[in-house]
Amino acid sequence: MRLAERIIAAGEASGVEALAAFDSLEGVTVEFMLGRWRAMGIRTGHPLDGVLEAYGWWGKEFVSANEGYPLLFRIPGGAVQGPSEASTGAPERDAVKASRGAGATEGEAPRAAAASERFEHSGLVSLDPRFLPVRIGMTLPFRRTRAAAMAFRAMSRLIRTSESRAVLQVTKHRGVTTVAMSYLDQPVTDYFRRVDDQTVLAMMELEGDARRYFFALTRA
Repeated sequence: MRLAERIIAAGEASGVEALAAFDSLEGVTVEFMLGRWRAMGIRTGHPLDGVLEAYGWWGKEFVSANEGYPLLFRIPGGAVQGPSEASTGAPERDAVKASRGAGATEGEAPRAAAASERFEHSGLVSLDPRFLPVRIGMTLPFRRTRAAAMAFRAMSRLIRTSESRAVLQVTKHRGVTTVAMSYLDQPVTDYFRRVDDQTVLAMMELEGDARRYFFALTRA
């Protein structure tokens, strides 16, 4: 078993081990990253270790290079369903047709309608990262408490979005050509490396912060 596979299976590693595992892997393409992904944090001593999962973070979905939903969270008490027909683009095409019939043009409205339908019966919601100050959140001493998780879940009802909040770009990172996901409204970038056809090891970097947050993505 390779180092990356061992780390993902254990769910924890030292920062040095996680970085070595990441550097040992090949890059990915935009096409490879399309679809819905289940996330799992890897504990390395980062301030975000265990925090996102406690708040209900489920994963990410990428429909195209320019349409990404980076913060999919579970609806409390709901059962998560597999990717809907929307992931193949059918409901989006229906939404475009409907909007044209109503006199609208192609653009944000049909994409938003398709996204809303995509998550409607999935047991998931997409949250808007504009209202989640990562840098501040990493410093809160009570961020891992049950009270903090409950407060976040209550607040999350107010920051749901059906709009794309991230993009995928091909980049060269640490000597390897791969894909990076950039948030539209946060100085945060996720870099992806291929473990196998169903699994990705990811590294999050916050601008101006030398610490790295590692997590795995498994194709849903």
